Amino acid sequence: MAIVHVPMPAPRPATPYAGYRPWLEAALWEEVCCYCLLREGRPAIDHVEPQALAPQRADSPDNLLFACTTCNRNKSDYHPAFTERRRLPHDTSGHRALDVRVDDLASLYALGTDGSLHARPGPGQDFAVWQATRLLPNLDLPTARLRREEILRAVRML
Repeated sequence: MAIVHVPMPAPRPATPYAGYRPWLEAALWEEVCCYCLLREGRPAIDHVEPQALAPQRADSPDNLLFACTTCNRNKSDYHPAFTERRRLPHDTSGHRALDVRVDDLASLYALGTDGSLHARPGPGQDFAVWQATRLLPNLDLPTARLRREEILRAVRML
């Protein structure tokens, strides 16, 4: 997959967030979850700041990502700025959800030969561990490991 920079569109008044799907497909990776990076059916459009807690940002392109059903459900309405969230309401870590637009996943995680993820030592280690154990525990589920192992095997064959 080649990463192509596609400029973020300016918010368009009266454009519901679903109208940004073509831009998301071009700017991110078509049909790939921005959290687990797996392709599991057609991803939903996820709001970085939950629409119920930040309705004024519901249709803002910089608040939108793709998420598979599992990651979308796991993240739910989590955002550290909103204490009234249902997901992890007592969490005081201050961590936000992963965002492939700003987070370098290669600096956060090392990939084992079996497809398992391991938090890399360093300044982002606590953030990486928290993501994979508290917010998005499916990042290292056996099915995700298996899929990554298949990808690694295919890359080695090339």
